Amino acid sequence: MTTDRFPCPACAEPIVREARLCPHCRVSTLFGVRPISPMSDARARYRLARQLAALGGERRLAALQAALASGAVLAGGLTRAEADRWVDALGGESAATAAWMGQVPPPRLSDRHAGAIATAVALASAAFVGWLVIRKAPAPSQVTVAVAPAPIAMARPAVAETAARKTSRELARGALPSAVSLRCPDGVGAGFFVTEDTVLTNAHVRCGNGGAMSVVFSDGREAKGEPLRSDSTLDLALVKVTGATAPPLPLGDAGSLQVGDRVMLIGSPIGMEFTVHEGMVSNVGRPYQGVAYVQIDAKVNPGNSGGPLLDAEGRVVGIVSLKLARAEGIALAIPINYAYTGAAALLPYPSPGPDPAAFEALRAQASWERVGRDDDAEQRTVERKPALVGGYVDQYRRVVARVLRAADVAPRFQELGFKFWLNGREVCALNGEIRDWKLVDEHADARLASWTSQMVGDARAFVGEAPLRLEQCGSGVITSGVEMELQGADPRSPRIRLY
Repeated sequence: MTTDRFPCPACAEPIVREARLCPHCRVSTLFGVRPISPMSDARARYRLARQLAALGGERRLAALQAALASGAVLAGGLTRAEADRWVDALGGESAATAAWMGQVPPPRLSDRHAGAIATAVALASAAFVGWLVIRKAPAPSQVTVAVAPAPIAMARPAVAETAARKTSRELARGALPSAVSLRCPDGVGAGFFVTEDTVLTNAHVRCGNGGAMSVVFSDGREAKGEPLRSDSTLDLALVKVTGATAPPLPLGDAGSLQVGDRVMLIGSPIGMEFTVHEGMVSNVGRPYQGVAYVQIDAKVNPGNSGGPLLDAEGRVVGIVSLKLARAEGIALAIPINYAYTGAAALLPYPSPGPDPAAFEALRAQASWERVGRDDDAEQRTVERKPALVGGYVDQYRRVVARVLRAADVAPRFQELGFKFWLNGREVCALNGEIRDWKLVDEHADARLASWTSQMVGDARAFVGEAPLRLEQCGSGVITSGVEMELQGADPRSPRIRLY
């Protein structure tokens, strides 16, 4: 039987089991839980995964089943009380273990010892200053720790333990060969190589039909990109680039960032590909919808989505994803740690990798931070795409398309493109106008409320209708079984069958 307190893993002082940070030593007290051995029975895995999903957290059912099958970590960022519940659900300590995710801090010194050490440090510092005066700065060719590694098939770049700060020109010159522009018929986004033939970007940058995209290199070359894997919850995706042998960017640690740090981003703002901006970290761990973002002050516009956020050593610390809708120069980037952390990670954990304690503390804070505050509600994706949620034929024999959009205020007039398909073949394309957007009434339209929850989450949702004149397609083109598709729609938006 457990008590309401347990010894802090770092300093051994008694603390409450719900603590996320020790009040005595200020060290994270979060745990991760993993099964002691993999589960081979698929049905048993499914049943147990459902029980674990009911405990809460960020893990989805499929990710929990995969972790149970491999024996990987099932959940991280848990308090001792939460970890105990996970262990009990898994069958007790004989079936699962809870491991502390922190790091023991250095021992505190007494005043007498501290004074003696301070005197010794002062003497050593004086000698060290003299050495600095006569020592020459290293040649540029010697400063190579943070330079992107040479292209090796599927090799993971390690996080550099020490690195030299680079000038803005050096950062741009080193990163541009590893950055790409991702083109779709409905827009342009950005991405960067994490292996010699794989690009990491935002999930919402993918083409609307989920098909191939054009990958453009900074030197003008083009290649074909195919969607590989994605995580819609974190808005991350991997794209396989045919025939590519590009240098991957080294991955860093967003948990090491501090307010005031200089950062650089590369993207295609308003379609202007391979534009480089500099900015500054203005907040670390800004919570929004359960995710801890890096808030930056930089010039972010549509087209920057999916681009790398680089620290002063040229390592990727984030993926540019969001911005403040009613302001200029305030944006959010997903910490790169999300891409290589957890059972459902898109990338392997770098080796040697960063100490996870700092990032786990940020992630844990975001997971319980209340979502929907006024400052959070204003944040939205740079390229929030509309969704086709319905269609019908009115009394004038027009097809009326119903379109859903997430926005802070009612959108203005908008012209949208629609395609009509029959038996897998495109038979017509029409443009329609939406002049009036209305806030979704979840009580009046239960079906639309379901779409709203799926497409935009907690954001404000507006619906508009675009009447389309079928006679413009020609006589007999629109027949039974025809399907309508919104061009440039959210990837989750399906085609609507009209007849």
